[in-house]
Amino acid sequence: MFLAFVAIIFLISSVGSVVLYSGNNNDPESFSIDLSNGKYKFDRRTDTYGNYYYDVTSKEGADFDAFYLPDKLYLDIPKDAQSLIQNSNYFYITFDPTQEDLSTVDFIRFEVRNNAPSSKFFIDSVTSENSIYLFPILDCNNATINSPVVFLKSSNDTNINYENYCLEIEFEPQNTLQIKDALVYLLQGIDIG
Repeated sequence: MFLAFVAIIFLISSVGSVVLYSGNNNDPESFSIDLSNGKYKFDRRTDTYGNYYYDVTSKEGADFDAFYLPDKLYLDIPKDAQSLIQNSNYFYITFDPTQEDLSTVDFIRFEVRNNAPSSKFFIDSVTSENSIYLFPILDCNNATINSPVVFLKSSNDTNINYENYCLEIEFEPQNTLQIKDALVYLLQGIDIG
């Protein structure tokens, strides 16, 4: 009799836990978040190398990729610089072509171009003439309220400065994805941090 009672309790608790567990439809692979400028859907995907990223979409037509959620980007980008990037339709991304490793800068430029909304337009530029990059030459001295400059510098340290409509982003290679995501979120009008 005691064994029958234990067996019934075990069966009821097993069925109950299955019902309770299957009643939870939260899918960690796909979720929605209310952000500063609307509701966005995040679908977790895997690239060809096994890295996770999010395909981010909204009813307003946003469609871009991100590796980090916007509230997980702990970069110290001043609020007035964030606002300038969010509200500028036209800007420059510039870099020093004599840097040792340009692969991270090129990656950020490529990804920002592929993930920026169609209403945003940027021009690639360099700080000095060279034979590899045939871009306009400009630096922070050319920044204005109507055409701000984002100056990317690969470095051994991450340091972000904003002055006179120029956002200088010095970053370590391991922060490349965070810098890319921060710029894309800001161009999409999404607050970070």
